Amino acid sequence: MSNNAKYPLYETTVFEDFRIMTENVAKKYPDRIAFSYKKNPNDTNIIHVTYSEARDYIRNIGTGLIHLGCRDKHVAIIGETSYEWICFYFSLMAIGAVTVPIDREISSEEMSRILNFADCEYVVYGKSIEGKIEEALKTAPGIKTVVCMGKGSINGAYNLSDVESMGKERFENGDNSYYDYEIDPDRLATIVFTSGTTGKGKGVMLSQKNIVSDMTQGMYLFSITPKTLSVLPPHHTYGSTVVFVGHFAQGSCICISCGLKHIAY
Repeated sequence: MSNNAKYPLYETTVFEDFRIMTENVAKKYPDRIAFSYKKNPNDTNIIHVTYSEARDYIRNIGTGLIHLGCRDKHVAIIGETSYEWICFYFSLMAIGAVTVPIDREISSEEMSRILNFADCEYVVYGKSIEGKIEEALKTAPGIKTVVCMGKGSINGAYNLSDVESMGKERFENGDNSYYDYEIDPDRLATIVFTSGTTGKGKGVMLSQKNIVSDMTQGMYLFSITPKTLSVLPPHHTYGSTVVFVGHFAQGSCICISCGLKHIAY
């Protein structure tokens, strides 16, 4: 039986890498809301971040991370979905680091195994799992630097605010290292670990070209809405590509959920 139905191809945004994506969308929609979220589930105040503000924040973090030596290094990023997680992810991609998103729910033993197996030298983590991170680091001798997305208490850890303010100051004083780096779209950009349903989780190696082409071509086939609600874990490939990259590149507002139990049905 033949199917002669014709389906529309939707408009899409073409970009070569993450840095180009953040720059282009900020220039196109500088005052449009990129992210909406609450600091705490019970807050009445909703924080709104425009695309130009997000671009500056991502650039500042990236410049700070370059100063910490993250460029070309393997960097684990572990935590709940948050504005900070997304911006760290975009920043690391933009400076040529290899991101290793890790499920925050796994045990400290499995976390340590992944850190060692993926040759991670840096860890970016959420404050809520600091105890688990501290335990994992005991058996991950390759880790040189840790950065907390909040105010960390691990000895020697950098705080997000310190990294961002350092990057902001350096950029304003003429440090253009964030933009000077030439991104190789075919080079390893991220190692995503499977859930390990039938055994140990396995690392899937992806380039920026893999992720970008998946999004730019896939977006021809479905209509991106003006707003989207992020509910998937950030280490989940569908969540980090379609929800974060796909909607951000198209200028949608990404509403960050405080968790499924806080969503009104």
